Amino acid sequence: MRLESVVNQHAGAVSRLRRSFMLASTDSFSKRDRETAYVCIEAMNYWSLFCRKTIECAMNSGTLGGNLIGWNVVPGDWCRIACLTHQKSPSGIRRDEPKWYVPANLVKTSAQLDFGIHSNILAAVSSNTRVLHDLPCVRNFYAHRNETTKRSAAGLYVTNGVPYRAHPTDMLCTRQSNGYLLLEEWLYDLEGVIRLFI
Repeated sequence: MRLESVVNQHAGAVSRLRRSFMLASTDSFSKRDRETAYVCIEAMNYWSLFCRKTIECAMNSGTLGGNLIGWNVVPGDWCRIACLTHQKSPSGIRRDEPKWYVPANLVKTSAQLDFGIHSNILAAVSSNTRVLHDLPCVRNFYAHRNETTKRSAAGLYVTNGVPYRAHPTDMLCTRQSNGYLLLEEWLYDLEGVIRLFI
C-alpha cells in the first residue's frame, strides 16, 4: 500500500470522527459521553494504526509520486526488525511491539532505519499540538473508566487551559478561545499531523 493512500484513508477517518462528535456535542450528557468515548477510542486506534502502517510502507519500500520513501527489507517480519531498534525481544507478537503512537518511538524508528520520509515524520510529530500526548490519556480513561485513569485525565485540565470540570467529557466539550471544542480542536490537529507525513 502506498503512503499517500494510508494518509488519505486515516485522515478521512479522523475527519469523519470529528463530524460525528460535533453532531453529538449538544446532546444530553449520557449521549455526549458515549459519543465522546467512542470518538476518543477510535481516534487513538486510527492514530496507532496509521503509525504502524507508515512504518510498514516505509520498510516495504513504498513509493510516493515515484520517489522511494523507504529501503528494501528482506522477506520476513518487518515488526521484528523494528522491535530490534527498540532493544526489545523480537517475539513477533503485536502486543510486544513498541508503542508506535508515541512520537519518540516513531521518530527513533524512522531515524535508525533511515526512512526517506524521516524529515516528514519529524516535522509532523513536532507540530505544536497536545493531541499526540493527551489523546492516549483520555482514551485510557474511556476504555477503562477507573479512578486511576480519571486522575490522569484530570491532569489534562491544566495543560489544556480548561477550568476544572467534574468529568473528562465536560473538559473535552469545553469551547476554547479559538471557538473550537477541545476534542474538535484535537481532531483537527490529528488530521493535520497525519497529512504532514506526505
